[in-house]
Amino acid sequence: MSDLGDKVRKMREFKHEVNGFAFTCRRPTRAQWTQMARDGATIFDIAEQCVIGWEKVTEADLIRGGASDPVPFDRDAWREWLSDDPDLWQIGETVQENYARHVEKTEDRGKN
Repeated sequence: MSDLGDKVRKMREFKHEVNGFAFTCRRPTRAQWTQMARDGATIFDIAEQCVIGWEKVTEADLIRGGASDPVPFDRDAWREWLSDDPDLWQIGETVQENYARHVEKTEDRGKN
């Protein structure tokens, strides 16, 4: 991956908080969104695919009796946590709203 490509991806990132946890999400591109729609992606699927990081998450948040030290983002652990905590599914709705705003903004730009 290139530095320029990293900057482009970074422009699509935003934070979303749920229950005191901060999640870094990346809005999908139009091509990615089209593929998700074609695959019948649910709000859960969107949250699973679009969360790329977290803050304020400790091992104890994920594992009963775990350490209180923050843990780095782990996609497999994210998938497990997400599938067992429906409160987190709202992230998928937020990504969906973020995507809709992006599409609206880019279409408005094309009209001017």
